[in-house]
Amino acid sequence: MTELYRTVSWKAGETADWSKVRSLFFPSAVIFLRTSRTASSAFTVEGFIDDFVTFANRDEVKKNGFGERILTMKPTVFRDIAQILVLYEAQIPGSPRAPQQGVDIFQLVKTDGRWWILGIANDIVTAENPVPPALRN
Repeated sequence: MTELYRTVSWKAGETADWSKVRSLFFPSAVIFLRTSRTASSAFTVEGFIDDFVTFANRDEVKKNGFGERILTMKPTVFRDIAQILVLYEAQIPGSPRAPQQGVDIFQLVKTDGRWWILGIANDIVTAENPVPPALRN
């Protein structure tokens, strides 16, 4: 998990290693993300990367970079399957907007000698929908 967050964070004038991002996912993974305050969308791995590249090409992001960091992580592992709840914080450095907290739920499978991201479901933390109890410190 830490590798994904590290890989989708970059400094001003740089971008993510999209091949590395792609390599973390099981080929048929499904990613379901909050895409606006009122909508969510399902993506394939390629659709997820394409959406992230579109975001990365915004002038403010190209100029300042982007960062996501894990605040809390709660894994549940059973043999070759795992579910990991993550509270993270995302921000564009130098932006007047405060960092945005969100919750990711990952499903992973271990096959071929390694862990693969099988799916991600995501939502953002708001005043009306605070951090879930399982992720509070």
